Amino acid sequence: MPGVAEYIKSQVWPFDIIQPDEVSSDLDRLIELRMIHRYQVDDDIYIQIINWWKYQGMSWAGPSSFPAPDGWTERLRYHGRGNKITESNWDSAGGFASNTGAVSTLSPVQQDSVPVNVLSSELSSELHSPLDSKQSTPLSCRDVNGDVKGDGRAIAPSGASVILPDKPKTQFTQDMEQLEIVFAQARGSPGPDWANHPKEANKRWRIPLGQIYNRCGKDARLAERIVKQVVGKMRADGLTFDAPDQILKTTLSAIIDINSPSPTNIASEVF
Repeated sequence: MPGVAEYIKSQVWPFDIIQPDEVSSDLDRLIELRMIHRYQVDDDIYIQIINWWKYQGMSWAGPSSFPAPDGWTERLRYHGRGNKITESNWDSAGGFASNTGAVSTLSPVQQDSVPVNVLSSELSSELHSPLDSKQSTPLSCRDVNGDVKGDGRAIAPSGASVILPDKPKTQFTQDMEQLEIVFAQARGSPGPDWANHPKEANKRWRIPLGQIYNRCGKDARLAERIVKQVVGKMRADGLTFDAPDQILKTTLSAIIDINSPSPTNIASEVF
């Protein structure tokens, strides 16, 4: 898959305010834990999940649209031209050979300087297309025998469990978490359930509160005051709501109606 930070951000956090350097930091940590292999072919950067084939139970697999890294064994089994079944390495484990290591030939500065606009927009795979024979250059990958799990853990070569440490929260994340608390307390209802329903929490809480926050010029205290006032007024009017997405239009309309050149005056004039 494409390995440029901006692309990863667009796929994983399309609506969150996350900077590319934060994504790059996350990718570097995954590389250190031997969970992904980042490499370059010509001017393009790609990512290969180390244990991709370990977690794939598919019966068919066509050629990738992206060039494979050096040392990678691809498994293929697909219907090609004329509906003929084509197989290659299907009986093998696939992936990197055991005890294979890779050393980066690019410095961190060189890695960061790769232009974003070289990323190919072709994401679909043509099943009967030939495999790309280009040679790849590995990026910042010391080892390729790690583990990939959705629980935030990686398996070290010795078999010991390695836990990914918490990443320092950005100011935006801290402000959003505080706004969520402010809304929940003002409404007298539970906060978002990030553990069990992250998509709903993001859609109904983080995104609307982020819009309010940005409209307030990223002034957290101002946003908190406005949220409290809007929630209070809507409760006094007997309106039923349980999440910030239901107060978004009212809040933004109130801010626009003020039409004040000074954002700091909004809180006192919103009603």
